[in-house]
Amino acid sequence: MVGTTDIPIQGPPETELTSAEELDYLLKLTNELFPHIELTPAEIDFFYCGVRPLPYVDANSPSAISRGHAIRTQQIKKPEGKTLSLLTLIGGKLTTCRALAEDVVREVGSILKIDLNMNSRDRLYPGGENYPQHKTALNEVQKNVATEYGLELEQVQWLWDFYGTRLKSILAECQQSGEPLADVVPHTKFPVALVRWILRNEWVPHLEGLVNRRLMLLYEAPLRRTTLESLATLMVEAGLLDQDKVESAITELVEYLSRNYGKQTF
Repeated sequence: MVGTTDIPIQGPPETELTSAEELDYLLKLTNELFPHIELTPAEIDFFYCGVRPLPYVDANSPSAISRGHAIRTQQIKKPEGKTLSLLTLIGGKLTTCRALAEDVVREVGSILKIDLNMNSRDRLYPGGENYPQHKTALNEVQKNVATEYGLELEQVQWLWDFYGTRLKSILAECQQSGEPLADVVPHTKFPVALVRWILRNEWVPHLEGLVNRRLMLLYEAPLRRTTLESLATLMVEAGLLDQDKVESAITELVEYLSRNYGKQTF
């Protein structure tokens, strides 16, 4: 991954796209630092534009602005005379989301006079329960899962990155359906039965959500149209996509991936 740039934007964040000038700048910078690589635009697998909310300050450059977050509280009087507290969150970023959430909850709790006796600081992420402490133990667990469910070790290691220690119980649920786990979505390592499990158990409102968020295929190269067609068919079978909208859903997704990420579908 190569990045980043610091360019102020004026319009709605959701409409911002990576510019050709940014890509050119990053390529040139990378080639200056690593001249033996000789990267070209054709070798970019995908790009993305992330917009970071920063507080307004009178600074000469974006890099001089604090990346911290702040909460501002205002008292708003409603027409009927009741006063409400309005909290505005300024700044923030993904890597500080837990600290940011704690600050917000603490502030809200104070206003509502609620004593807080829990936080997520020590709560394990799903899939982190009973996690093997050493690489040798991890490899042994993954080998056992591969043997028990008739999968290749490489495939289990791939799926482990998604589900951690939950993988075994999820595969057990998939196996109960009677569908062989050896059947995979074309050009992926995902068993078809696992995708069906995702469609049953996780919120998948549209094809883009399945491809980019649940399966994270945006990060895989190359991305095949036959893969999208197979996934769309599974969504139809699950009642999450109308058959007559399959072609338009695929076309819209291909265009979206190309426009927003420079991701080509073959």
